[in-house]
Amino acid sequence: MAKRSESWKASQLEKKRKARRELRQQRGYDASAYRQKDAERTRGRASTKTKESYRERVRKYEEFLIEEKNMPEGYKIGEGYPAPTLQELKEFTRWLIESTKGRLADDGRPTKNSIKVRAQEFVPGFFLETGNEISSQDATELYHWIENELVEEGVLSAIRKPKYNFKLRDFERAIIAFWATNDPFFMSGRYRVQFHFITLQFLCTGSRVSSFTPASVDKVGRGLRYKVKLMK
Repeated sequence: MAKRSESWKASQLEKKRKARRELRQQRGYDASAYRQKDAERTRGRASTKTKESYRERVRKYEEFLIEEKNMPEGYKIGEGYPAPTLQELKEFTRWLIESTKGRLADDGRPTKNSIKVRAQEFVPGFFLETGNEISSQDATELYHWIENELVEEGVLSAIRKPKYNFKLRDFERAIIAFWATNDPFFMSGRYRVQFHFITLQFLCTGSRVSSFTPASVDKVGRGLRYKVKLMK
């Protein structure tokens, strides 16, 4: 096989460069078009959808400024707006809590988890909108304050949404129907007992047991409830 000369290799490289140059021209490439934009640092790595939810939290902050700080209607915060202090963050959080109706607690109080999530979305959302970051120290203090102090004050509820929808009453209905309803085919008593036991064992294993046990701050009030009857 004949060895290709250096001049031939150089001509091939030049052809490829020319082809790439023509492709850029066809696509309207301009080297300076995005120079300023590309020089800016990316504000977070969240998806576009997630960033939109972050910005929604900032809209609530704007509403707070209008309602409580006498800002004009339609007021918007923008690039360079100063980051709120810890005191202002707490004030905004209390306003947000009193403006929110919870769905889990009987008294309508929002839960600490829901408010903490909103705070965790507001912090990066504020940076996206203004370019100014809320300090990590203030953010950490805010989250701890929400989880602990506001719960102790009774401002927030510590109730959690059950992980499973199958509750004790559902189990009782199922077992009553299993034992009392006529079957379309023969089923031995041994099979019924085994099914009953296996179902109980499954439901009372691991995290599933939390659906059948009362949630209580007091340790004595937690766990499976049972009563021992002594036989004489």
